[in-house]
Amino acid sequence: MAIVLFPRKQNLITGVGIGIGFALFGKALLTGAAIGSGGTDAFSPLIGGVSLLFGLWAAVTCAFALWRPAPSFYADDEGFSVMGKSKRPWSDFQGVQVRTLRIWWIPTTKWVEVKIGKGKVFARKIQIRWTHLNGPAGEMADEILTAAGASAARALLARHQKPVDKGIDAAKNKVFDDLFAAPRTEEPAAQPSPARSHRAPRPVPATRKATDSFDQGPIVSHRSLRERIMG
Repeated sequence: MAIVLFPRKQNLITGVGIGIGFALFGKALLTGAAIGSGGTDAFSPLIGGVSLLFGLWAAVTCAFALWRPAPSFYADDEGFSVMGKSKRPWSDFQGVQVRTLRIWWIPTTKWVEVKIGKGKVFARKIQIRWTHLNGPAGEMADEILTAAGASAARALLARHQKPVDKGIDAAKNKVFDDLFAAPRTEEPAAQPSPARSHRAPRPVPATRKATDSFDQGPIVSHRSLRERIMG
């Protein structure tokens, strides 16, 4: 089962606005330093340049995410991907954490960090910025942990599940069907009916039996005319 978490649209729009604001602020500082207006100091160009670059970067990345939405976190049974980076197996997942930015001990924003890698030495963190969260940072972290736990449980079940021989199952099903199937009665095959002829039947001539000639009495021999004259 795949889990896809997209950035919240409202966060991206807010990020575009904040980026434009930082860019305008940086441009104003650079312009003031260039014309030598009052109140500028030696750090104004540096602060202005950093603000301008950060504002442009934030505005462009959020605008691009609005134009072509991409998931901040994607996960399935085979692995997971964070912020569009290459997919990694679940064996590289080492946890998730919510970070908070504070200014004068006042929390201002939160984001999510996903820890990946092999072991503690080669582990690293991928940040999901507040502009790319799909909701509150704590809820998104819980969804990521739920996906990781469900995938680990399915992998453990698949590893300990015994393979099933399909041939044995087919033989068992056949024996079961033979034992409990209802007896079938075979119906006699229908005999073809003789072809009917519309022609009138031919009369059969009457024949006399051979024994009829012996039923006429003794055989009489008639004398010829010569025998009668000669006596």
